[in-house]
Amino acid sequence: MTADEIRAAFELAHPGAAFDELTFELIAMEERRERREYFGPSLAERIDALSKQVGTLLRRRPPELAAPVSLVEAARVLGVSKTRTLLPAIRRGDVRVVRVGGRLRVPVDELERIEVEGLNRQKRRRPRASSDATPTSPARDLQAEVAEVRGLRFPNGHDGD
Repeated sequence: MTADEIRAAFELAHPGAAFDELTFELIAMEERRERREYFGPSLAERIDALSKQVGTLLRRRPPELAAPVSLVEAARVLGVSKTRTLLPAIRRGDVRVVRVGGRLRVPVDELERIEVEGLNRQKRRRPRASSDATPTSPARDLQAEVAEVRGLRFPNGHDGD
């Protein structure tokens, strides 16, 4: 019973009597203690204790105890294509794999790392041309070629006109 329920029962049994508010709280606490002694912990208390134990066990579990997953399952968990994304990343060495029974598997701790860091590798960028070099414009190249053609002499006396 709650303290409010106990207060209502006392007021019904003893109308007009004055009681200290702390009395109802103490009676409720004593009733909960007696109930725990007689019935054991409540379901909510047992669930809370079990969830704390599960959390402790999960923190203690070393990641290498979890079974490595297949490439198909790893791709499904990561939400990527096995052939277009995962296999090239394995070939590049971006994803650690182990062989189990002759087949490639991805360890669970590696999946967790990839989920945090991602698979996107840094794309290589071409080095930019230095600012010292003068870029050649296509218009200048064309003008040089036209001048070169106009300067040609034909062997049989024609001027090209």
